[in-house]
Amino acid sequence: MLINTKMMKFRKIFPHLSKSVPNIRAFRFSEKLEPQALKDYITRKDHMIAGFFKDGSARFVMSDISQTLKDAESKFNISNKEKLEQLGIAYNTALIMNSFLNGEERIKLISQYFKMISDEESQMTTIYSESIGTGEVRGFIEEGNFPNSELDKEKSSFLKISKILYNRSTEVYGIIKLTNSYQLTEDDVYKYFEESEQIRTHVFFHHELNEKNFISQGFILQKMPDCDLVELEKRFFHIINNRNFRDINKNGLLISSFMNVFNDLGLEVEGIRRTPIQFFCRCSKSQFMNVLINLGKPEIEDMKRRDQTTITCKNCNTNYHLSNEDFEHLLK
Repeated sequence: MLINTKMMKFRKIFPHLSKSVPNIRAFRFSEKLEPQALKDYITRKDHMIAGFFKDGSARFVMSDISQTLKDAESKFNISNKEKLEQLGIAYNTALIMNSFLNGEERIKLISQYFKMISDEESQMTTIYSESIGTGEVRGFIEEGNFPNSELDKEKSSFLKISKILYNRSTEVYGIIKLTNSYQLTEDDVYKYFEESEQIRTHVFFHHELNEKNFISQGFILQKMPDCDLVELEKRFFHIINNRNFRDINKNGLLISSFMNVFNDLGLEVEGIRRTPIQFFCRCSKSQFMNVLINLGKPEIEDMKRRDQTTITCKNCNTNYHLSNEDFEHLLK
């Protein structure tokens, strides 16, 4: 009965694996005989790995959001590789920074920049990403054209990161001007830690988005009190140039490969923890209806008259349809 119960849970959680494994009933759910298909599924899932050096010099986080970014590509129908890379930097950064927070404390990231189209007009790009400590991330990238006369170029290109913390009634945030006015880069994330957080943090992002591979990863190495800055920089470059680290860049983040990086370099680590990652938005139709109620009766009647029956969540591009019954409820 115990095996049957676990089989039912397995099929409920991993229905596609149950179908793909021919002798599924023959498996025993012990550690030694766990099906390879389940192991492969777990290791392929997006996740972060965080920990510390045993000497107390630094902490590190590596994230792999390849499937999460692929989900975003599908949800928002993004075909442009550069846009996906920009969204990947935003997602990775928000998730990595959230690994230092507690529970459902949140990180919100907003970046904005522009590209000149002509003497009269520029294209403005806005990136938004939000993450909580459970590994949930969401966000979007949008573009719009604006007259150059309306743009304050000194203020239009920035990176702003906010923290919503349990012990603070208002957001804690920092903001920097982007190094380049036309994109978000790992140099900007490094600059944010340096100027706003005032903590030496080395940053590395890797994107390989093509027909063969769809990989989006982030890695940081952050100073702790007992740390020599020269030694920290040496360790960072030794890590990102290590053959096992390059293998992670090619094949995805596995805990075994990640630990091999430190073993190769003779670095002792501790406090290793793994956090699953997924694209997840907590929007719902009822939430939007609560917002609409606050608009007032005239505005709701105007929406109904103009047949505005679809509400789209900006964070995940999900559409919600308002029926006649919904409008009747709102108007009451």
